[in-house]
Amino acid sequence: NASLFVPSGLTWRTQHYEAGNCNIQATDDMDLDGWCATRSVDIIILSLNNKPAAQKINQALVKRITGNGTQLNDVNQYVQQVKLKNISDEEGDVAQEEVMCKVVDTSSNFCAISINTYYYALGAAHGTNSVDVLNFDLQDGSLITLDRLIDFSKKNSLTALAKKKFLQQNEGDDWWFISGTEPFTLPEVFVLERKGIRFIYQQYEAGPYVSGMPEVFLSKKDLKAYLIKNPFLVR
Repeated sequence: NASLFVPSGLTWRTQHYEAGNCNIQATDDMDLDGWCATRSVDIIILSLNNKPAAQKINQALVKRITGNGTQLNDVNQYVQQVKLKNISDEEGDVAQEEVMCKVVDTSSNFCAISINTYYYALGAAHGTNSVDVLNFDLQDGSLITLDRLIDFSKKNSLTALAKKKFLQQNEGDDWWFISGTEPFTLPEVFVLERKGIRFIYQQYEAGPYVSGMPEVFLSKKDLKAYLIKNPFLVR
């Protein structure tokens, strides 16, 4: 469990849930070969001096992971659902799934939390990784969206800068915006950091599987001309 004290009174701990199901009945055309369906979640639970804000953040994390619940018990129910899975279900739903939350960066007024998921479906050639990031305003528990930071009227110029930085920060020339007809675009997932903004691409979003999940980081200096007035990234 991690703990960090800042003026907001922020602390956090990690709570672990896991369940498994090794009693999946095989069909005539599939050999399970000892396959067990599993699901685990490591969720961050925040505490703040502002308790309503902390509750709002914790509920948002639960909902993002479970899809509809807002309480910790909903996380446990989500994990326990794996015990009901069977081969008669949709095949891709019989899987080994790991969800792990991590505090990526924080300051006196924001906290960025990543939700990293590894998903290995029955019959798949390999597992896949994905990441989601929730950037929270510690003052009221709201999500910090990109339009609270960036002047979107300058998005084309920002995208051109990000493309230049991406090529400087990532090796290779098999990126789809180079080798194919796909244009370079900024991904939806970003991490608000004290030193700037980090954009994260999912697997297959910018290149083939072997390219992994590339990132491009834009410092506050890089972003100076694009930032709108905000309390999180002071120009």
